[in-house]
Amino acid sequence: MINVEIGETCIGLTLKDSASKTKIEKVLTLAVARELARDLIDACNKLDYKMRCAKGSVIDDWIPACGGTEEPFLSRSGKRLLYCFNPVTKKHAYLNLETDMILSDEEARQALETF
Repeated sequence: MINVEIGETCIGLTLKDSASKTKIEKVLTLAVARELARDLIDACNKLDYKMRCAKGSVIDDWIPACGGTEEPFLSRSGKRLLYCFNPVTKKHAYLNLETDMILSDEEARQALETF
């Protein structure tokens, strides 16, 4: 009998031979290693975020949207804009390429609707 604990859940498995037990243990070891790796990456990302917040640069982490494929365009108001994504805040916004400023939702609406 093998007891497998995942969080607060415990699962008991009865195996017929030691080869099956070894295979199950390897699979579980890999699963635990993957989960630990994910936790480590998440912790590093949070630490990086906190470090950048302390430096004041976290808000400036805007990248072109659509996985970096978004292209600049000329809005109806004549402004060169780029649709961007901030992976830290998980928000989308328009970047005015002439002023290098992120537009507020209202500014973006006006830039896109102006004839």
